[in-house]
Amino acid sequence: MIAKASRAREPSGATAGAGPSAERIDHPVLWSPSLAFLKYAIGFLLVGSITFLMIIFIMEPAQMPTARIGTPIVLSLLAAVAWLLLRRGKIEAAVRLLAAGVWGYITVASFFVGGLQSMGMILYPLIIIMAGWLLGARFAVVIAVLTVLAGFGFLQAELHDFLPYRPSTPAVLLWVVQAFTFTLSAVLIAHLVSAYQKRLEEVRKLASDLLASEADLNRAQAVAHVGSWVYDLATDTLHLSAETCRIFSLPDGVAGSHDTFLARVHADDRLRVETAWQASFQGGEPFDHEHRILAGNTVRWVRQRAELVLAPNGTPVRSVGTTQD
Repeated sequence: MIAKASRAREPSGATAGAGPSAERIDHPVLWSPSLAFLKYAIGFLLVGSITFLMIIFIMEPAQMPTARIGTPIVLSLLAAVAWLLLRRGKIEAAVRLLAAGVWGYITVASFFVGGLQSMGMILYPLIIIMAGWLLGARFAVVIAVLTVLAGFGFLQAELHDFLPYRPSTPAVLLWVVQAFTFTLSAVLIAHLVSAYQKRLEEVRKLASDLLASEADLNRAQAVAHVGSWVYDLATDTLHLSAETCRIFSLPDGVAGSHDTFLARVHADDRLRVETAWQASFQGGEPFDHEHRILAGNTVRWVRQRAELVLAPNGTPVRSVGTTQD
């Protein structure tokens, strides 16, 4: 029951489901909730920047610091370029531009409008979370570390009076920035929850499909009187299908080992079965063997066929086979 009909190579990690297409499908930035959030983020950035700029012109027409005026203009340009990249299908480039571009400009602008006291500081957590979800934890860690270092730099500049004069900020401008950040944070959380629920539903459906497929397989094996099994060489564990358990008169779902299987082989056939297994294990004759087994008090003839599966380095890892009554 544990041998080979032909030696099959175990797919390596580089080729088994890990090609470029699989990596792209699994990338969070390509999930539907991620794309929807990305569009919302770009829209919020454009609307927020334009609103911020309009309030500056209305409330501070005489004195408008360059950094304060430049911030909404540059952020609007970043949002516009990100939207163009998104329209052309360059999704990851759009996310990187938003995350790195917005972070970089906010950091530079914050130096001129108060450092640690600037309005831009409230945007950093949102940038880190968005980058972590869409680009991966490593990217989020990098931005978080850079943010901590930037904050430390602002601190040192403030302690040593290196910061430029901090202009006064009207309360309405603070409210606009806070409202933008809080609203986009709520949208982000909503899409995170949506993505998580969608994945859970996919897992439930997959589990249901697998159970249905297993039931169909068990019925087909019962009709054909052909069971299947998998033997794990590393753990010496033999996993039997429902039909194989029936053939051997074993409880459904039971697991065994090489020795427990041999114990159920008829004593007169046991040496031949073990010899055939060892020969196939060493690369000799394929395993396609008929012999008797003890199914409770009944003697049955079975035909065993098997395939030995090898790891990429040629080491046997498991044997997959069938038992025909």
